[in-house]
Amino acid sequence: MEESRKLIAEFLRQVDVSICSVLRGEETRFPSAEKLLRKYQAEQAAWENHSIEHARGITEIINEMCLAKCFLEVNKGNCTSIIEYERAIPGTTKTIDFFVKTTQGSCIYFDVKTVHPIEKNSWERYQRAMQYGYFTRNTELILDSEYSGGEIAHDLFASREKFLQYTIDFEEKIELIRDREQLFFRMVFCGDGFHWRKDHLEDFADFYRTGRHRPDDKFSSMEAHYLNEQGIVLSRTIHDFCYLQRKPPQTVPNEVVWRVRGPAIFWGDS
Repeated sequence: MEESRKLIAEFLRQVDVSICSVLRGEETRFPSAEKLLRKYQAEQAAWENHSIEHARGITEIINEMCLAKCFLEVNKGNCTSIIEYERAIPGTTKTIDFFVKTTQGSCIYFDVKTVHPIEKNSWERYQRAMQYGYFTRNTELILDSEYSGGEIAHDLFASREKFLQYTIDFEEKIELIRDREQLFFRMVFCGDGFHWRKDHLEDFADFYRTGRHRPDDKFSSMEAHYLNEQGIVLSRTIHDFCYLQRKPPQTVPNEVVWRVRGPAIFWGDS
């Protein structure tokens, strides 16, 4: 445990150099950077003082800082004119993580969520899904209980559920904005590339965009059943889903995709 804390302490020192210093130098385009940095510093202090047992909160904030750095670096800054962190929705106490205005005049809201399922074994749930045919017809998910099958199953179930829940939450925020005709909304999901992969998000993003599940989407039957059972109708006000992958202990993203799309073979479009 102590060795783990030493590694994290060294990682946080690297974050200070490679991310914090960059954001502090962009006061003109990112005037609310200090608000984000203060939140990071509070989590950092809580970790160093042993006030928290895990670094999940730090991971989430660092991913937000990585995204802000990406905004500033797109085309070497020629696309982003201003960034605002946690812009308030008028008349409410709710905020959306980032508001970005481009040099072309586009106004884009980004809500950011890190999806990192807690460690849990869902082997029994996986077996029930197999037994009762809950997975989509003509698809397979073959796991072995002796090779972390239960943990893998939990990560897959939990991440897909989080995609849907965070999407619903963001749609509810969007509904609170009265005049949104000239605005764009994007949902950013951050992960480590291990607990879930980009192709898992592609399945969900294609369903959201088209209103129909991909034939190769293992979770389509379960998700459709849940939406119908709960009476949930997606408003589809989110224009795009984005993907940010950062593998620990990297302080920069390994991959950023601004418009997540699945393979076009089943759709005939892009």
